[in-house]
Amino acid sequence: MQQSSAAQPGLLTALVPLVATSITVLLAVAALPSLLQQDKLRLHPEPAVSGGDVLVVARAASGRWILNGAPQADEGLLRQLQARPSAVVAVRFQPSAGLASAEVAASLDWLQHHSRLPVLVEWPGGKR
Repeated sequence: MQQSSAAQPGLLTALVPLVATSITVLLAVAALPSLLQQDKLRLHPEPAVSGGDVLVVARAASGRWILNGAPQADEGLLRQLQARPSAVVAVRFQPSAGLASAEVAASLDWLQHHSRLPVLVEWPGGKR
């Protein structure tokens, strides 16, 4: 009989972390639906753009730049960004859904490097 009571503390020592882990996982799973129902999960707020025009720059899956609906070479887009009218307050970047994430990141980096204006990203489907 003493052997069974001696085994009890070892079983209890293993059971406490298991119960604590189970409770933590259950609470995390219970919180998941409320997190998914939030309208906007935004890590970085979009800068406010008001009182001016926006240049719309798209990057096609072929790698070609499109500025306000007109195809542009890199040099042409660079000239347009540097000679922007004073009424333009931001650049809205619309990457193609056919671009890989690395291509989108490189295009966004290029735009931010060559534009003195804030560059806002508008994902395919109109999501900002």
